Amino acid sequence: MIDRTREPALKKPSTIELKDPVKIQGTSGWPLYAFHQPGYEITRIEIVFPAGMSSHSNFLMGPAVNQLMDDGTKTKTSFEISNFFESYGAAFYGEGSYNYASLTLVALSKHIDQLLPVVNEIISEPVFPEKELQHYRDENQQRLLVEQKKVSYQARKKFFNLLFGSTSVYGFEEKPDDFSSVSREELIQFHKVNYVGKGVCVIISGNADEAMISMVDSMLPRLNSPVLKLKVPDYETSKERNIHIEKDDALQTAIRIGRTFPDRQHPDFIPFSILQTILGGYFGSRLMANIREEKGYTYGINTIMQSLPGVTAFYIATEVGKKVKDAAIEEIYKEMNALNEPVGEDELNLVKNYLFGHFQRAVDGPLQLSKIFKTMHLQGADFGYFRNYLNALNFITPEVLSEMANKYLNRVDYHEVTVG
Repeated sequence: MIDRTREPALKKPSTIELKDPVKIQGTSGWPLYAFHQPGYEITRIEIVFPAGMSSHSNFLMGPAVNQLMDDGTKTKTSFEISNFFESYGAAFYGEGSYNYASLTLVALSKHIDQLLPVVNEIISEPVFPEKELQHYRDENQQRLLVEQKKVSYQARKKFFNLLFGSTSVYGFEEKPDDFSSVSREELIQFHKVNYVGKGVCVIISGNADEAMISMVDSMLPRLNSPVLKLKVPDYETSKERNIHIEKDDALQTAIRIGRTFPDRQHPDFIPFSILQTILGGYFGSRLMANIREEKGYTYGINTIMQSLPGVTAFYIATEVGKKVKDAAIEEIYKEMNALNEPVGEDELNLVKNYLFGHFQRAVDGPLQLSKIFKTMHLQGADFGYFRNYLNALNFITPEVLSEMANKYLNRVDYHEVTVG
């Protein structure tokens, strides 16, 4: 009998099993990756295309096409398409990144055969109605005008501009008038070049048994030669280190402090990702304890490692009162310098437990697993990265973390942007 008056002992898993997807080269020409879990009544289908921001000289073109594809086909209006998916309780949406774009369908498995023909029509026969395009222009212009008033937006954009340059897709900052340059003719041409007969892969998860895979394969548009090509955009980091943008009507000052860092393939990426968690990667981090809890300068502060093709942007982000901006910056560097000394075992074990728990949540179920797989696959990696990560997390030492701090947390290497 279980004694329910006593709470069970905490047990940290020594490893977490990650099951690789089943890979099939479909008769449609697409490579299909399947994460099947028996008993699932939902199927998620994500179709990936080489149609990201960097696929056109106008960086807005890729996102515009991806967002407007389901706003009308040769036989259906935007309203009819929206009502169609809603009538089945299904979700259909597009997402984009620097290199790739994807279209995702999530629905009850029993409805997939009725939904896929319309998905196929959206992929093959979008018409990009001028009315919907004008709505897209107006909506995004207004959205951007609102965003540009926020100190957090201005700081983020200026920071990435410093790190990667204004001509790079990573440092690109759109202007409201830029949306007027998106024409229907260019949308049609972009779609023809990057979607028709082109593709990267299809990822099926949830109910992804053999019957589902066969049905999806048979209903996809035909593809001749899908090739996964990781394109690393050119960029040039500015020599300028400190920028302040005055904003008289702002109540707070946004702070971004960071640097470029090696990409996910570099051996220092994993140990440094653990170190940055201690610095500012969770609610109990050193930056939160100092700048929020002790000093009361901010509601929140965190570190971010944004992994991009070929490079990583590592930075610290917060908003503080205008009068304590300089003091907050000094405290940030104080906490960075403190990590040159070995981390205590209690703090390290706490962070290890947090990261194990966070990772378990991130891979809970086939739908979540498929999202992580897509990110890794499109960056030229696989689940071997996470196996290495878990192994490093088990055996990381305070000495290795100190080595990472001495190597990568030096003030002279950092760019600072403040807006407020």
